[in-house]
Amino acid sequence: MDPNFLKHLNDLTCGDKNLRQQAIDLQNQQLEQNPAGYLLNLANALVCDSVPENLKQLAGIVIKNAITGPNEETKRHHQQMWLKIPAQQRAEIKKVLFNGLGTTNNSGRKGATFAVSSIAIAELSVDEWLDLIPTLAGGIKQNNPVVQEGALQTIALICEDIDPIPSNLENQSGEILNCIALCAKSELPIEVRRASIAAMYGALGIVGSNFEKKAERDYIMQIICNACKEQDVQIQGQALRCLVKTAELYYEFLDDTYMQAIWTITSEIMLTDSEAAPFTVEFWSTIAETERDALEEADFEDSSCSNFAAKILSSLVPRLCANLLKQVDSTDDEDEWNIAAASAACIVVLAECTQDAIIPIILPFVQLINNDNWRQREASTMAFGSILTGDSDSEEVVNMVTQVIGILIQHLGNDSNDCVRSTSAWAISKVASAYPAIIQRDTNAVVTALVAGLSNPDPVIAYYSCFALLEILTCIYPGRQEESTNELSSIFLPLFNELMKAVTRDDADMSKLRITAYETINRLFENAPLDCLKQMNEFIQPFLSQLESSFNLNVDEDDQRQMQAYIPLVLQTITKRIGNDIAAQAKPMYDTLTKVFTTRKVIVDEALTAIATLFEACPQLVKTVFSSFTPYFLAALQNFQDVSILKSALFCLGSLCDALEEDLFKFDNGTLCDNIINTLRSHLQNPVVDQEMRPLIISSFGDIAMAIGGYFNKYFSDFYSVFCAASDITIPPNE
Repeated sequence: MDPNFLKHLNDLTCGDKNLRQQAIDLQNQQLEQNPAGYLLNLANALVCDSVPENLKQLAGIVIKNAITGPNEETKRHHQQMWLKIPAQQRAEIKKVLFNGLGTTNNSGRKGATFAVSSIAIAELSVDEWLDLIPTLAGGIKQNNPVVQEGALQTIALICEDIDPIPSNLENQSGEILNCIALCAKSELPIEVRRASIAAMYGALGIVGSNFEKKAERDYIMQIICNACKEQDVQIQGQALRCLVKTAELYYEFLDDTYMQAIWTITSEIMLTDSEAAPFTVEFWSTIAETERDALEEADFEDSSCSNFAAKILSSLVPRLCANLLKQVDSTDDEDEWNIAAASAACIVVLAECTQDAIIPIILPFVQLINNDNWRQREASTMAFGSILTGDSDSEEVVNMVTQVIGILIQHLGNDSNDCVRSTSAWAISKVASAYPAIIQRDTNAVVTALVAGLSNPDPVIAYYSCFALLEILTCIYPGRQEESTNELSSIFLPLFNELMKAVTRDDADMSKLRITAYETINRLFENAPLDCLKQMNEFIQPFLSQLESSFNLNVDEDDQRQMQAYIPLVLQTITKRIGNDIAAQAKPMYDTLTKVFTTRKVIVDEALTAIATLFEACPQLVKTVFSSFTPYFLAALQNFQDVSILKSALFCLGSLCDALEEDLFKFDNGTLCDNIINTLRSHLQNPVVDQEMRPLIISSFGDIAMAIGGYFNKYFSDFYSVFCAASDITIPPNE
């Protein structure tokens, strides 16, 4: 192996940033100028015995990345590059890689599966390499475990990643299933059986025609169910994932016989400590989601919805509740996905699907909410919050919520366990969302408890307390901002002060506390009554100071991005509420908001939208800053790749039109208007521009015409045909 090429591969992962960048530049240059030669070198490195293991796998990954991509546009470009290589050279590369599927070196074989599958996806999608699956099947039938593993892993990757699925692959689903069945036999090595069930997971997306035939469907389900009974946790977990995918894709083919067999398997695994246990819960969540969506959308006739969730409810819910007691021991691990978290999520979907039917089954567990054992208190609280869908106004549910809300407030304030306290705050947020009228019976008591929780040293408790406050402001106070005063008036200032303390906590970046605190401040300002407006005006300078502090080079990058996104949103809301009263602080606000662009060297849509709102409230500001603002505005207007920035720019354009009127044209004798018009016209003609933006762009022409009046004659004839064409477009149903 050429030592220079080995050095190049090594440099691609080198710790030295300059060497690594040079290697990446060389890679890109070679892929552009000599793709066949470079990819062949990579393929040879992958199968060469003298190449270190880490570089073998890297070679396969580089080939994969060269032929696929992180998004559709890049993937299409890379695949076209591959397909332009002459067929003979492609065949040479594929031959080397195919040999890699049978190498005993695990890293080399894994790299080969990545490479071969990416090439297969590119070629099968255009009806090439049609003998690939038969060739892989032929290798599998040779009974060489190494070849079987490599071939099955390749099939798994192809089936899982190819989209859309070409008919040539669907037509070979029977061959693929035969390979999977052959390698699922218990006497084969564990690695082969793992690869077999992984291939089944991938293949489920292409076996629709097989599922329509009962005998073939039975055979597929038998393979999956047998694998679920394996002692190997990898096989068992992948088999259970197959069940989940089956529920997603083939619900209509599942009958009582299948479901009874699946219940027998999943109910046993569900209560074990197996790493695969959460997948058993996920299967029933998927069934419940499918039936919930069917009931909501009325896609099925009553006779077509099997109501499996309702049938299994009395057996499933007690097991889920038992699993809630396996929660994490600390709020530090509250984001961990485990059997308790999966069970809570399943209860939520079951409640949405079966509504009141779940209440009498789960109520005895909820009633243990004051148990001496903290695990039981937390699990009962979790169960309670999980069934609050807001769909039921039955007396039983309302009485339950009324009785529990006081306990939640008590637990939030006084419980000795932080997990109980954080879950109690979360459950209060669920009550606020589902049954706000119950919160309104004593809003001040609930808010007082949550404000105390907001200052808790534990950031998770603080976050859930903050989130519950956000839900209360969202569900109880919308539409009341024109009231002269209400119960928010007395708590407005103390609540704001506590939220600001939360924003500046050292641990505010944990559990989304800072983001949620800013969102809650914003909602507080949106919904506060009129007697709070004067205080809002006084808050502008503290927020501008906070935004200024984000420009410090020592500020963490994530913290900086959060502050530069959320503070402009808050300033925008204040501007909307106080209108032209903001005039005295309009220029300092503008200067600070544009500083976001100069320090980040990109347009930030939240800051741009805040400026647009400022222009609306204070049109006299526009003429004084227009020259300095134009470059930022045009940069945003030309950025069609980022929908949020383009949308903000169009909003800003409307504000400029309202403020400047004919001066928008007179400012530079139409040069700026020419630029704006040409940019908008280009966007309309560009098929890559998001379709949702087109109506906004067309409306912007109307804004410009209204603003500049007769000067629009210059542009009218060019756009008359465009607007006529737009009016003739037939909008498809449901769009």
